[in-house]
Amino acid sequence: MAQYKNVYIAASSRETAGPGSRLEEMMKEAADRMSGQFGVPVNMGITRHDMPKTSVLPGQDILCFDINLSAEDAGRAAGLIREMINAQYAAEDEPGFCVLEIPMEDSEDGFHEDIASHADKKRLSQIRKDYEELIRFGQQARLRPVTADEARGTAAGFADLVLEGEGEKGLIGALAGVGLRIGGENGHFLGIFDLTGFSSRSFGSVAQCIGGFRRFYGRDPNFVDRTGGTLGFHDRIRLIPDAEAILVSGRFSVMCAFGNDDLWTPYTKDDFGRVKKRRSCDYFELDPDQEDLFKETRRRSCGACLFRKLTDDGFVCTAGHDPVR
Repeated sequence: MAQYKNVYIAASSRETAGPGSRLEEMMKEAADRMSGQFGVPVNMGITRHDMPKTSVLPGQDILCFDINLSAEDAGRAAGLIREMINAQYAAEDEPGFCVLEIPMEDSEDGFHEDIASHADKKRLSQIRKDYEELIRFGQQARLRPVTADEARGTAAGFADLVLEGEGEKGLIGALAGVGLRIGGENGHFLGIFDLTGFSSRSFGSVAQCIGGFRRFYGRDPNFVDRTGGTLGFHDRIRLIPDAEAILVSGRFSVMCAFGNDDLWTPYTKDDFGRVKKRRSCDYFELDPDQEDLFKETRRRSCGACLFRKLTDDGFVCTAGHDPVR
């Protein structure tokens, strides 16, 4: 049997964030090249992890994807992304990349459920424990100005991780990108998704929409409400031409809002743009898992709250308190 690895690849630089950026085009090319060269698709797609003003990388892009490769092919991933960054960027751009290899169970054919799909929740839970410090670094990078020395120190704890870059911004961003992707609660998938072809009507059931995503986009989506709760197969979805997808509980997810017409409407880019992070809250309750982070920041922030649920552009509250808009 051949050994396979789940390989996470993230890149960042100091350039201005946004669609069509050099970083976005490079990562799309990297994903296409790896899929073509190694004969396997990228898991779920490429995620963008935006950094807020509280970070050392305000407004900058961090992009990440993961792919299941044989151990031999996994060893080539770092060389490929290194070659592409060296060709695209100068040192003053402060580019950086991170490649993490997570061993998978042996398989004869190399076909695996994506670790982030929750097909094996026990396996995912173990990975999050094994890479807890990496996930924590990604979370902290969004909440406070971390340093390149902190990034190097975190990376040094993982023998299966490569972190390289010029300057501070690329190193911090690349490592944070892998941590956030593994953490599974922050990330906006590139592209918009047209649902109108899923049915001849203006709406369809969740089951129909899942089938449509599989047929048109090769994705296995999870439809969720604003707290991250999964919708039922028979719930009805409004079929819009510009749905956005985010990373929720480690899955490719479409977040929806319930309307007076008994239809769930998927969030668009504009909808996510209206979700803002709550700066303080009288209902704050410390998440025991985030106690160290709370002590460092001294802030009653959503990031350390037990009721937080992170979306692409901020937090929503599972206790039912509307986020600031």
